[in-house]
Amino acid sequence: MSYTILYAKQFIKIDEARVIPFILQGDNNVYETDRKRARDWSNSRMFNRTIITSNETLLQEIERFKQDTIERCNEDVKQYDGTWAYDEKRFGYHTGIAVGARHTTKTSFGMFKNFFVSGINNAKTIEELAELGCSLAIRVSEYDKEKITKAGLEVKPTVNFTSTEQAVATIEEYEAYYKGHNVYLYIYAYGMDRVVEKSKKTKTPKQKTKVDQYFQINTPFGLFVKNTSRGFQYSRWNAKAFRTEKDACKSLDTLKNKFPQHNFTVELVQKEAYI
Repeated sequence: MSYTILYAKQFIKIDEARVIPFILQGDNNVYETDRKRARDWSNSRMFNRTIITSNETLLQEIERFKQDTIERCNEDVKQYDGTWAYDEKRFGYHTGIAVGARHTTKTSFGMFKNFFVSGINNAKTIEELAELGCSLAIRVSEYDKEKITKAGLEVKPTVNFTSTEQAVATIEEYEAYYKGHNVYLYIYAYGMDRVVEKSKKTKTPKQKTKVDQYFQINTPFGLFVKNTSRGFQYSRWNAKAFRTEKDACKSLDTLKNKFPQHNFTVELVQKEAYI
């Protein structure tokens, strides 16, 4: 079954209240010649009819999308059986959408919504993107040029954006000109992949705080370090330090549930550390 994959995003900030949702996406069953799934950056029209949308409207439409999905699932339950019931944790399965490397069945509504919320929060202006090596332009879809000509309209040229103000004026001009003709206008980006990679590398590291004591978890094999996909990692010398006993007990409960055959204990360590 075909579904859409949302790989990454870099929303374009117009002002404090508006953005252009710009998303790297593709379909799971569409491949390039090197057997890599095809994916493209584009201004998303998933929840907005215009290129520029308000943050508030975008989030409202996401909630409406959720409600429509619930109602559709309820109708399917009536027609078929309870296996069609809406499940918040399997939102992607109901909608045919996967976020990142997850499958649709592992994409919850929270993950889906947060994809757009974080896109709004981390949006960058055209000027900021230019400083990072990304240039943007507006284009008329190649597939619509014949339709435009038959309608007696001009096929407007590609225009490179030089500033937010100029971009807004150009977008509004193009959308007004083609209004009612169902012409797809898209934003082209050169260098957006580099921007996303730079953003990942320049994330502010979590600041650690010095403490006089901490808690650790003892395992039958050594000191607990972290959970892994198939078990847990341990060490003879270095342990994961927990700030509070409550935090340590949360991890302890997870270990006990996954490995009831082993004995795990929480220990207070009265020694300075950075957590």
